[in-house]
This record gives sequence, C-alpha cells and structure tokens, in this order.
Amino acid sequence: MPRVYKDSSRTPSVAFFKAFVSFVRFRFASYRKDKDGHFKHALDLLEHLSGSYPYRTYLRLKSANFGDAVLKPESSLPVLLSNTQKLKALPRNTLGRLYYELNEGREDVFTTLASHMYIEKYTEEYARFLRRNFSVHDMVHIVMGFDRSSFGEANVGVALSHGGSSPHWKNLFLMPLVFSKIFEGKWKFFRLSWRIIFHETPERCRAIDNWDLIYWEDMLDKDIHKIRQDLKIPEPVLYNPKLFFIKEDLVNQ
Repeated sequence: MPRVYKDSSRTPSVAFFKAFVSFVRFRFASYRKDKDGHFKHALDLLEHLSGSYPYRTYLRLKSANFGDAVLKPESSLPVLLSNTQKLKALPRNTLGRLYYELNEGREDVFTTLASHMYIEKYTEEYARFLRRNFSVHDMVHIVMGFDRSSFGEANVGVALSHGGSSPHWKNLFLMPLVFSKIFEGKWKFFRLSWRIIFHETPERCRAIDNWDLIYWEDMLDKDIHKIRQDLKIPEPVLYNPKLFFIKEDLVNQ
C-alpha cells in the first residue's frame, strides 16, 4: 500500500475533537473578519472530518487508466489550471475558460488557501493528489453551476458527499452554520434552501460515482453543456444564488 505520510505508515482517520476545535476557531475568525484565519481553520476542519475518504479515493485514482498521468507533476490538474493565459484563450463556455472567469481577480484568495495546505507532512505523490482534490472542488462548482457564496459552497459540499468524494458527516458541521446565518433572517427562503440542498443537489449528481475519478484534465477545452450531458448532470431548477446571502460572505468581500 502506498504511504501517505513521510514519517509514518499510518493512514488518515477522522478526528472529531480536532474538528470541533477547528470549527470554533473558524467561527471566531469569521466574527473577526480574519480572512487568513477563516481559510486556515476551514481547511483544518475539512481535513479532520474527511478521515480516510481521500486516501481511499487516492488508491482508486492510482488504479484508474489515467491515474498515472494526473498524478505526475507536469500534467496534474492544478498545474494545467495555473496556465491562466491558455485558459483565457479557450472558447467561451469551455470548462477551462469558465474556471478562469470564476477565479479572475481573486488569485490572492486561492494563493492564501493553497498556502494553508499543510502538505509537507505527506509524500510527494499524495500531496499532489490533495492539490488535485482541491482543484476538483472548483470543477464541481462549475459543472454544477454553484457560485462562491457560502450557500454555493454548502451545495458543493453536499454534491461532493453524494458524489463519493467526501463523507456525509461533514454536513453535520456545515449545514447548521448555513441555515442559521441566512442574511437578515430571510426565513421565507428556509424551505427553498432546504429543498435545494437536500433534494435538488443530490438528485442532480446522482449519476456521479466519484468526482475525483473524472478525467478533468482532458475536459478543459470541452463545452460545459457537453460535459454536463456526458456526466448526466441536469440544469438546476431551484438554485438561484441571488436569493441567499450569508453573513460570512462579507469576510471575502
């Protein structure tokens, strides 16, 4: 079995106490509008809750027919997505162009996120897998049509869980936060948001086995509508980001 840690043969496991501590620190950072702390503790929280899920996906990816290619330093998804000039030159509505447009002008945010990924403790290949996993998160944003608001991120979290890339128990921490922080108490949208998160989003990604096992690197120049058709992802009916605004979104303004 391939190693995960440089100095240990153990495999990752869920750490609920550490997750709780990270959650409390995340809430304090949000309250203080501490952007760096907000990102750092969010990543810590996700790591502690993910347990062995990423490792099991890593093993499956290594055995896929494209696994070796996407785990090489020069051809991994994060490297391809860093070529912003090439992405910008792609035709409109292609996956790579949409990724460029999603992140345009916010490079500092993603640099900050990347800098808080504590990958030095992992083997080089597993660290590359984790970086790719982070980029796959953005691919889900695009193919599912979710923006970067907290409500959009919550839907991405649900999609990742139902798409096999993340444990469902993560939502025990994330969903209460979302539903308790809808801006100015717009409770008339509570039932709608519930239907979106717990019905529409899971139904839309029902055909996905595992988001990390999709050959995204080969899709960057493909039309988004064709990708959704191939992945059997229908268009959203209820999701409308303009209806929801979460207080924590002010941190990223």
